[in-house]
Amino acid sequence: MPPASIPKNDAQRLETLYRYNILDTDAEEVFDRITLMARSLFDTKIALISLVDRDRQWFKSHIGLDVKETPRDQAFCGHAILQNEPLIVEDASTDQRFSDNPLVITEPFIRFYAGAQLVSKDGHTLGTLCLIDDKPRQLRENDNRLLKELAKLAMNEIELKIFQLHDEKREKYQNRDEFSNAYNQKTFKRLLEAECSRTRTHLAKLSLAVINLDCLGPFAESRGECAVNQVAISFSNCCKSVTRRHDLFARLGPKKFALLMPKTSSESAEVVVRRIMSRANIFRPQINGAEISYDVSIGIAQLSDKQSTAAFFKEADKNCVAAAQNGVNEYVASYAA
Repeated sequence: MPPASIPKNDAQRLETLYRYNILDTDAEEVFDRITLMARSLFDTKIALISLVDRDRQWFKSHIGLDVKETPRDQAFCGHAILQNEPLIVEDASTDQRFSDNPLVITEPFIRFYAGAQLVSKDGHTLGTLCLIDDKPRQLRENDNRLLKELAKLAMNEIELKIFQLHDEKREKYQNRDEFSNAYNQKTFKRLLEAECSRTRTHLAKLSLAVINLDCLGPFAESRGECAVNQVAISFSNCCKSVTRRHDLFARLGPKKFALLMPKTSSESAEVVVRRIMSRANIFRPQINGAEISYDVSIGIAQLSDKQSTAAFFKEADKNCVAAAQNGVNEYVASYAA
């Protein structure tokens, strides 16, 4: 088993890695959320955020794998950091680089591997977001694109560990709305485009719900932005309690949200939406002991053949407006032809 070559800039790469103070830290929900999403979206047994240290690869998140690190000379990620594009190994048992690797001939019996690079702001590849399965697989170009977007999310979270005290730089790398912890609009747009492309390639189903919070009431309106953010926090908790690991939830504006549901028809999305509307009656925030009430309008659309991403979003948004016009706590759904 030939180990991966050591990059010529490995000393500088390691210096950058150590500057983040992330090695041997505890598990964090924000990283586990990304690997859970990756594993669900790609239907693999294992998803990792792997950082390549001097003599080991260490896992900041390891979903589907019990160990926290493996030797660097066995690491597929050691090969991945040598290139700029994702490393795809369709069947490790037939690949001369990996066929006699202990991770291939014993647990976890790696066959398929796909690793997208985690690249720091100064251009050093620290590791990968990678997918692993014990069966041979292929990854299409649009799958590649989505994997790279998820790797960017993971790297942005790593960058925040350095810039957490610098608001201006923090905003540049922020993936999430600071109040609701939902994905922000910028991040959602990237993920929406990537998931639409992937859905078209696989001829799969994809549904989108655009959600607007209406009629916050005079007390909330008088409290302005503070009350709106309290409602956003409460509503986000409501949505997270009923959505699935691979669903993408985002805050697009003060009172506007979106829920992207891969592998989901409009009919199935309606079930999720009804749960959200039911739970929204329970998650009511309070300010100074006063409960803030609000109404919910939701528009649902399912991606149609040859429909552009912009048209897909516009359809769901249009349905949201129609739901608001129909009355209180209503939703409107349209269906793929």
